[in-house]
Amino acid sequence: MLASRHWQQWARRINMQVELIPGTIILFILFLVTLWAFRFHQARGRLPPGPRPWLFLRNLLQKDALPLYKNYQK
Repeated sequence: MLASRHWQQWARRINMQVELIPGTIILFILFLVTLWAFRFHQARGRLPPGPRPWLFLRNLLQKDALPLYKNYQK
């Protein structure tokens, strides 16, 4: 009986560890993606600032961008 209880406790402990593995992997991947995004943003941050786009029009007011019917004709 004592050995049986010992194995049950061991199995529960192993089961809890197995349940933690997917969450740990997901957190590690999330950390790597966040780190990559931060470094990518820093690399782009070294460029001089360009013109700021308007909120809804974006860069449509640039030269030759506004007559859309001419740009997208087939």
